[in-house]
Amino acid sequence: MEETNGIDPLLLNSDVMAVIVWSQRFTDSCSSKHIDNSVTKWHHMNVKHIIDEPRKRITARVSNSVRVTLEQAAELLGATVNQFVVQTAYLEAQRVIERESVIRLSQKDARKVLSLLDKPPKPTKRLKDAVKEFKGIVRA
Repeated sequence: MEETNGIDPLLLNSDVMAVIVWSQRFTDSCSSKHIDNSVTKWHHMNVKHIIDEPRKRITARVSNSVRVTLEQAAELLGATVNQFVVQTAYLEAQRVIERESVIRLSQKDARKVLSLLDKPPKPTKRLKDAVKEFKGIVRA
């Protein structure tokens, strides 16, 4: 597996990568080509599986201050604004999807759920009424 400054790239987030790139820019007096190549490899590493897919265009209108901030962040990572925006949005989208689709339970709560699945309680009158009302509204 490829490494950046001895650190596994899969363990890096954009903040850590920005620090690495920043330190490379100030400590490495070699050409900027060396820096940009390592950042470009990192940038594409996380999205290799989507690079070969057909592409669609996404556009966004932003204020000047937002544009300047995006340009500055992209430059710090050695990426284009487009690469930076797509990568950042993609990673955030994955994080949101995981957060909203995964239910985390304590061990105590997990045992409670499993015990209720193994031995469900008898339905109450309120539940039976709700089922009747639902069946009256929804037709299968």
